[in-house]
Amino acid sequence: MTQLAQTIAMISPSAYRALKIYIPLPEVRTFQWQRAVLPKFPVDIQPRTFALAKAHLDELNFHGPVALSCDDTKLQVALRPYYDVDRESWCVLGSTGEPMLISDPDEYCKVVNKGAVEKASKLRLWCMQTCCPGIPSHILAAKAIPSTLPAEELFRYSRALIDGLLSKGILVCSYACDGTTIERNVQHRLEQSADHTLTHSIHDPRSGHSAITISIPVFSGQPIANIQDDLHLLKTMRNNAFSGARLLILPNSVVMYSQVREIAFQKGPIYNRDVIKLDRQDDNAAARLFSASTIGWLSSDEHRSEENIGLLVYLFVFGELVDAFQSRTTSFKKRCRMVLRTYFFLDLWEKYLDVAGYSKSKHFFSRESVDILRINIRGFFQLLFIHRDHLPCQHALFLHLVGTSICEHVFGFSREIDKDFTMYSWYLLKPKITLMLRNAILSQQGKDGKARARGYNHSYLDRHGIDVAMLSTFPSDAEINESTKLAYDDATSLFALLGATPEELAGTSSLPSISSWFKPHSMTVGNEDSNELSLEEDEHDSSDETSEGCSLQDAINLAEDFDPAMEEKNRRLMGYRFAAVALEIDKDMVIGALPEEDEETRAENISNDIECIGEMLAASLPAPNHIDPVQPSLLSLSHMDLSELHTIRKAHETCLAASATRKTNQDDSKVNGKEKSQLSAEAQLSLAFQEIINEESKRDRGEGTGLNRNVRYKTAAKGGGAVNEEEMSGNTANAAAAATTHAKSVCTHQNVASICPHAFVDAH
Repeated sequence: MTQLAQTIAMISPSAYRALKIYIPLPEVRTFQWQRAVLPKFPVDIQPRTFALAKAHLDELNFHGPVALSCDDTKLQVALRPYYDVDRESWCVLGSTGEPMLISDPDEYCKVVNKGAVEKASKLRLWCMQTCCPGIPSHILAAKAIPSTLPAEELFRYSRALIDGLLSKGILVCSYACDGTTIERNVQHRLEQSADHTLTHSIHDPRSGHSAITISIPVFSGQPIANIQDDLHLLKTMRNNAFSGARLLILPNSVVMYSQVREIAFQKGPIYNRDVIKLDRQDDNAAARLFSASTIGWLSSDEHRSEENIGLLVYLFVFGELVDAFQSRTTSFKKRCRMVLRTYFFLDLWEKYLDVAGYSKSKHFFSRESVDILRINIRGFFQLLFIHRDHLPCQHALFLHLVGTSICEHVFGFSREIDKDFTMYSWYLLKPKITLMLRNAILSQQGKDGKARARGYNHSYLDRHGIDVAMLSTFPSDAEINESTKLAYDDATSLFALLGATPEELAGTSSLPSISSWFKPHSMTVGNEDSNELSLEEDEHDSSDETSEGCSLQDAINLAEDFDPAMEEKNRRLMGYRFAAVALEIDKDMVIGALPEEDEETRAENISNDIECIGEMLAASLPAPNHIDPVQPSLLSLSHMDLSELHTIRKAHETCLAASATRKTNQDDSKVNGKEKSQLSAEAQLSLAFQEIINEESKRDRGEGTGLNRNVRYKTAAKGGGAVNEEEMSGNTANAAAAATTHAKSVCTHQNVASICPHAFVDAH
């Protein structure tokens, strides 16, 4: 009953007050007291931060690898007093640096009034993900920071977290962040601060080239891979192709925005909304662009064009790279080929630009994008070697869990409850967010791949088709070398399709070795980079990110202040509120007695997690006489049907990407590809709320802005006299009528001239 009451109060206070008249429900203060007795989340990075992480894994009886991710988001600037149980003192939440301790709330007022505290504008979040599908993420630490904090300070925080986790015996296998320059500099500093490095070599099939060297930084005996979020990488590849600051040039072909726009307006697999007023952080739009359906459309006999061969190859190569991380069904031997194909393709592309004399600052990826690509290529092999050779026991490698999607999911849930949260309100939200993360997994929420301009789509929850046994089988060095040869053949075949061969590029200076790729870049940007695509300009927290449920809550909140004059409309509004409450209760039934997690429920959740981990570990044991099926080599593309590219992409892409594309002749005017009658209950209810909101808005405008406009334009100015139209007669009436007729004539001529200027030109 308590959970039911809290759910109603959270969704609609008006509905809660109405229901409380007939049913004895707890006071809202009761809920506040229950939240107050919950264990407090540590303020800043404390020793208890690592104790809680260790306790979390011990409860699950999990001793395998974990993935650490870091991201930040905008924070509402505000200072609040907060009692820190670790320091046994009041502190100021929302300030930068170390929390400022105060003796009591009265001292807080004095400190704030003096202006001695710098207010934070960002929330930096670290999450720890157990490398097992179906296990909720653990929110590790949160810190309020300014927007201009240097990389050295951010490095210090991340290094402290890594050292603290390792001191507890936790196997941190990766550290992931987004693609901003400052985050990449943090990763470079982490590598430089490593105790030592482990080295693995991959044979390079090219004549005269030394082996590809993969170095893995080691901290306190534990090797850790540096990773950039792969879904951010996919959007970066899309944004580079759309950038007006550069024209990507391949042999005999280019990649540019107009080509993609043509696909949308010819009713191809992508939607018009993906190219018009586009959202640069739209996961679904990026998935559609690089999908097998788009490859198939471009390679079909009906739409195949010499002008689009470069775009076809571009989408194939970089779509395959991201699916090497996102696929749930592809073997690691095939993934090695997919990743190395990109490595060799980048090499050939840069050589071609050097030979042809094109400026890389204008006709290649931005420097930031190249760095992200190379970090992920190396990070893939770092994780592969760590799981194959450097863990105490065998564990499956789930690459789709190592990105920053977990952090972004936390931000998304936070903004569902409070779009402009402060540091203080986030600490209050944290227990609720933890339970929402579990709810998202237990209910196995399906994502709408066809949604448009919706920002992030948290596909890491998708467990469809995961083959744990396959993901526990890692290729030997010999098999990786075999994949290297196939990958190089693929890259050269693709370049031959474009019109250039390695022989034509021979004699030019070779690229530096792979180890030289990862030296930190200077923060100084030259003039030639002034127009480069800047990832920092795109909001990684995607404040426009919404879902059906979030849109519904916005409508409910907006309608809370309405008091319709008509009784019938008031009943409709209250009915919608109760309907929204019913939908939310239906979702909450999946997780039983949540959101207040008592000891009994907690024990049950831990038991379910342990069972999930046990199933994963059992499935990770290799099958007897396991033989990886032999796959045919990719033949020279100049002698084969281009539809083979579509077949390869279709075999590797995720289910979400496959479902995201537009079907042939689909009506683009539908709501997210659905008829109104097919929309979910949340979407239909949101539309019903919006109908009442629009009606009330029109009524308000009739009484307000319309009247004001009438007063402004028809009321006499100061010193003038109002004219009574009823009293006008004789010459006065004739003059008024003539003036009105003349004014209408002038307006008519002006309107016609603006619509058909050529008519006046011809007449002249």
